[in-house]
Amino acid sequence: MIILAGLLLGSCKLAGAPALERPKVYIPKDKHPVPKPTKAIGILNNYPPSDPTQPARMPAFFVRAAGAISAHGDELKVSRVYDTILYEGELVAVVKKRAQAVSLEEAKDFILGYTCGMDGSPEVLDEEGEPDVARSLAGKSADHVAPVGPWVVSGIDPALQEVQLRVNGKVVERSHTRNLTWNPERLVHEVTKTVTLEPGDLIFTGATRAVPQFAPGDFVEVEITDVGILKFHIASEDEK
Repeated sequence: MIILAGLLLGSCKLAGAPALERPKVYIPKDKHPVPKPTKAIGILNNYPPSDPTQPARMPAFFVRAAGAISAHGDELKVSRVYDTILYEGELVAVVKKRAQAVSLEEAKDFILGYTCGMDGSPEVLDEEGEPDVARSLAGKSADHVAPVGPWVVSGIDPALQEVQLRVNGKVVERSHTRNLTWNPERLVHEVTKTVTLEPGDLIFTGATRAVPQFAPGDFVEVEITDVGILKFHIASEDEK
C-alpha cells in the first residue's frame, strides 16, 4: 500500500517506495478528506426496494451545498429547525478532475477514489402532516448534516463493498454496493449530462433505507470494507 501525503488534488507527494501499488490512500492535511468540494451529489432510489412486491424506481440525483459536508471526528451539530433527521451510511465517490458530459466508458478516469459518508436527511411535514418534499430536499443542504472521511482510497472495486452504519456499537443499517442500480461510473455519466463536477466534489452513491434520528451523545460509525471507518458523535443539547 502506498500512502500519499499533501494536497489530495494536485500536488500529492509520495511517501515510501517509488513503485506505485494499489490501493492508494490519500491522507488529508486536516480532518477533511477532500479540499473544499464545491458541492455534493446525492442519489435517490439507487437500491432495489426492500419490499420485492414494490416496483423499482429510476434513480434520481440532487445537488447539496458544500456547507453540508463535515469531517471525520467532528461533533455533528444540526440546526434545531428540523424536528427529525434520517440518516444513511453510503459509499462516496470523490471527483478527480473537472467533468462535463462524460461518457460511460471514460467515467472511471474522473474518479479519484472513495470515502465513507453519512447522508443526513431532514424530514419536514406540511400542515396536514404529509411529507413536504421541497423543504425536506432543501434540508439536505443544512450545515454539517453530511459527514465524510476519514480519507480517500483508490484502487478498490466499488462493487465489492459492504456498508455498515453503527450507533453506539450496534449495526442499524447494512447494505452492499453490488446491489447499486447505477454504479459510480454510471453516476458520473448521468450527473455530468447536466451538471459540471469539479475536483473534490462528492457523489453519495445511495443507501437501502434511512435510520431514524440519532440522540444527543450517540457515537456513530460508517464502515466500508476496503475504505475504513468514519467516526463522529452527535452533539449534546448544550453543545449545539
